[in-house]
Amino acid sequence: MHIKNLTNSPYSLVDKNGKRVMLPARGEIKIEPHPMHVGHYRQVGYFEITESAQRQEQAPEPDPTEALRNEYEALAGKPADGRWSAKKLSAEIEAILES
Repeated sequence: MHIKNLTNSPYSLVDKNGKRVMLPARGEIKIEPHPMHVGHYRQVGYFEITESAQRQEQAPEPDPTEALRNEYEALAGKPADGRWSAKKLSAEIEAILES
């Protein structure tokens, strides 16, 4: 989270580990604030708060079905049926490995 101090006074913030971090007057810092304090920082109006690019750019968790499709294609040498569920793909992979 990126926090910009809009006041002419420094402000003490609390990070996720409970340590105090000083935000300079009219200064900016990147911090992962303690969850208990995030709401307060947003409410007081002293800060301009933006979510960090790191959190916004994080890719969603990979689909386990996609990994199974790739494994099936590598073993079978042909593409998996797009309608197959993860359970069906696992069964097909086991059948190939058993043969």
